[in-house]
Amino acid sequence: MRNIKPDNIITSLVPYVEEVDNNSAYFIERVAEPVTTFRIIPDINISNSQNEVLTHTFSLMYRTPRQRISIKNLNYTQSRQAYFDIMFEPQNVAKFYLTVHDEYSELVEGKLHTIYNKSEVRKTNILEVNDFNKSYTEVCEMVLRDYNFKSLSISKGDLYPLTNMMGVLKQLKGDEKIRINIAIEPIKRMNWINTAKDEFESYRRGKIVDNEMSTKDKAIKLGFQSAEALLSLYIEYKLLIFESILGIVVPEKKKEIPEENKFQIKIDSMEAIKQENRYNGLSPATTAKLTAESFKVRITIMSQSTDRNKAKLNMLFVTNSYKDLNEDNELVARFLSRKEQESLFDTVLYSYVPMSKHCILSDKEVSKLIQLPQRDLQQEYKIQNIDSREIDVPPELQDGKVRIGIAELRGKRINATWSRDKNVMALAKVFVGPQNAGKTTAIKRTVKDCYMANYSNIVIDFIESNDTAKEIAEIIPESDKVIIKLGEREYIPALAYNEVSRLITEDMDPWKRIRLANLIAEQVEYLINAVTDSSTGELTAPMLRYLHAASMVTFIRPGAKINDVFTILRRWDKRNEAIRYAKYCKCFGEEEDIFFDLEELHKREKDGGKIIGTREDLIIGIINRIIILQKNPDIKNMLSADINMDEDFTRYIEEGKNIFIMIPQNKFPNRMVRDILTTFYISRTWLTVQMRENNKDARLCNVIFDEVHQVPTTARFLSNHITEFRRHRLGLILSCHFLKQLRDLLTALKSSGASYVLIAGTEKENLEALKEELLPFTIEDGLKLKSHTSLNIINYGNQYAKFITSLPEK
Repeated sequence: MRNIKPDNIITSLVPYVEEVDNNSAYFIERVAEPVTTFRIIPDINISNSQNEVLTHTFSLMYRTPRQRISIKNLNYTQSRQAYFDIMFEPQNVAKFYLTVHDEYSELVEGKLHTIYNKSEVRKTNILEVNDFNKSYTEVCEMVLRDYNFKSLSISKGDLYPLTNMMGVLKQLKGDEKIRINIAIEPIKRMNWINTAKDEFESYRRGKIVDNEMSTKDKAIKLGFQSAEALLSLYIEYKLLIFESILGIVVPEKKKEIPEENKFQIKIDSMEAIKQENRYNGLSPATTAKLTAESFKVRITIMSQSTDRNKAKLNMLFVTNSYKDLNEDNELVARFLSRKEQESLFDTVLYSYVPMSKHCILSDKEVSKLIQLPQRDLQQEYKIQNIDSREIDVPPELQDGKVRIGIAELRGKRINATWSRDKNVMALAKVFVGPQNAGKTTAIKRTVKDCYMANYSNIVIDFIESNDTAKEIAEIIPESDKVIIKLGEREYIPALAYNEVSRLITEDMDPWKRIRLANLIAEQVEYLINAVTDSSTGELTAPMLRYLHAASMVTFIRPGAKINDVFTILRRWDKRNEAIRYAKYCKCFGEEEDIFFDLEELHKREKDGGKIIGTREDLIIGIINRIIILQKNPDIKNMLSADINMDEDFTRYIEEGKNIFIMIPQNKFPNRMVRDILTTFYISRTWLTVQMRENNKDARLCNVIFDEVHQVPTTARFLSNHITEFRRHRLGLILSCHFLKQLRDLLTALKSSGASYVLIAGTEKENLEALKEELLPFTIEDGLKLKSHTSLNIINYGNQYAKFITSLPEK
């Protein structure tokens, strides 16, 4: 609370003329009502662009004199005021406060949370601001040098005067400190407009004002010797006396202002004002001020130091910073006698602040005075701020089962999690960071949490000795994991699409049989097309037609393998056998095109009769790929191995198993071969989840890859299908060192709504690749992450949350 008496009420006698003047006559009791003080701690990305919203809120506090006077109780309620305080203390301590009447505290607090939505706004005790020693404090006030209607600079492109004012922090030592108290009181707009008109007329007549001189000194100097002097004082006191007297004597009522006295606010009148101002050399800011919402303002500067000279120097430093606002008008220091200083000191600390007649400012001018330090100033002076990590985490990301990390918000620790919604959880997740940054640990923890949440996981590891897969496998119980380690002599899995093949039977409906065969054929075509180097050549459209025909007549047979397709393509006798079987099972019509395509491959004698072989020139691209595949003995064995129908990904996923597919680099040193194998397993997984009938209630299955850019065909497969994964409850978890290595996959990830976990130490180019997605964070924020933290860009259902967390320990 601003007041310090126990009953929160401060009373004093009030004069009609509300000015610090010890000779003023008091005749009516004035009651100071309770107020609330807020401390504002700016966030690192704070903007002052909406300060005018706050000043417009201040204008709502205006109450007429009649509304403030109680004849019954014979008391006079003070005008509603707002107080913006800036405190400077040694060791780069800068604090910002706003004090308002309790009646408006909820309204103002709501506006503060809206305007500074990522800053901390908390109620505090006014004693935190009032801790000053009068004996060691120098006091002065800032007033406008010229007429009130003339405007200061209202540029929104800078932080003046705050920028230069904060330089005083470098000079403060020991018990020294400075307080800038800005008292703001709304005034009736029409009163201001009329006063501005009177001032403007005086200005046109060449009247010069000197606000640095006190009113008492002016009165003595003028001696009240002329009508002009009386008129000058009338204008000076107009807002303070005239309105109050009318409010007491005459009940307020609406009455028509004579046309000749109206300050017209029509476009043509405003144009006339602009023309007049241009003629008088006045700026557009002054034009705007003439009809703006305006306020009586009193700026008090208090400087404390046991060294009186140092206190004065520090005070002068602050007053000098207001020169940055010079335009048609300027703020200048009005120095006070010791008695006046002590009176103003007491008033600021313990009572209502009488307003200055020499400082009436528009809403835009006030907005310049209540700015908060932005990023550059915070960093230069190490000002306390709300760290980037202290950004609220949406409720949707606080009740999940899979952890992201620990976020902090104003001292409170928040467990950030991935969404519980399976539809959202199925969206891709990308972990980015350099070697030894903690990517493997983060993925290991994520997979463990997914397992505990009853999701299934498939880890496809083709990097070196499969350390990632091994580390993750360690945390999964033996009963819930399936390990497929390729290159082992005692275990040779078939290179086949078991999950679909097992559904194909001799007695099933022909149409369903063709549909299932076609599903496998599409995957085989993609797989064969993936085998590409300088020796293979391109697969032409006719070659793809022959491959499709061979695949269709192969896979309608139960238990068929990919190697059977190769055999049909290369051997005419096996080809004829497959054609006869296809016709016999009545899956195709007698005139089916695939039969003609396959028969085109027959190489016959010159007379066109007997078949003597295969026209390999028609399928040379396919044969080259087959040769490459069969060069590797492990793949050759996998192509011809019998299908183990018990090895069923559909069943594994339904049971929540974790499948670890390990492709050791020492067993498969050829990068293209590893690419073929990873492409086979991701295509097999994709085919498996598509076979599920109830996608809505299907168990989520995550596929985990590390450095997927090293297998470009697999990356291309993911790019082509990732937007469909969510619908089939297939999640994708990727980790990588450099996002740009993902190329087209990165574009697909962005368009599919992927989330990103950027671990401390991540390279600048990764942050640049996500520059837009990072906002309001910056590349610099990402580069300055503390160790064992991550900057997270998390999709939680068609919207993103951005926050920083420390990584979970286990």
